[in-house]
Amino acid sequence: MHWSAGGREYHALSNIDFNYFTTRGHVETEDTLYGLILAVYNEPSEALDPERGSLISQLSKTRSEYLLIDGKEQNVPDASLAGLDALHVYFDIHRQKLIEDYQKREADRVEQDNGSKRTRQFPRILSLTSGRVRPPSSAMCR
Repeated sequence: MHWSAGGREYHALSNIDFNYFTTRGHVETEDTLYGLILAVYNEPSEALDPERGSLISQLSKTRSEYLLIDGKEQNVPDASLAGLDALHVYFDIHRQKLIEDYQKREADRVEQDNGSKRTRQFPRILSLTSGRVRPPSSAMCR
C-alpha cells in the first residue's frame, strides 16, 4: 500500500484485504475519526517480486499487521502511522462484520446486475413528424 502524510510518501505491505473497508467511509477510535478514501487495486501476492512476496508470508495469519518497506520509512513519525495503526486495530476488532458487510454488498451487486440484465427495458422513443406523434420503428429500438 502507498500513502502520504506530512509531505512524505510511505509504502507498506499489509495482510488486510482492503476491499472489506470499501463498505466504510470512516474508522473511529476513542479520540479520532479517520475518513477513508480508498483506491483499492487488487494484485495477487504472487505478482510481487520474490523479496516482497517472502515478506508477506512472514506477516501474521491470526491478526492484522503491516510492514514498512523500501527503506524510505526510516524515522517515521508516529503521527504518520496513527491512521494505519488505527485501521489495523479496527480491522481486528470488527473483522467479522466487515467481511459480512462486504460479502452482502457483493451478493446484492451480483443480484442487481443479473436482475437488470433480465428485466432491462429500453425507454420508448417518440418521433415527431408533421406535428403527429408516432412510435419509432422496431429497428430503432435495438
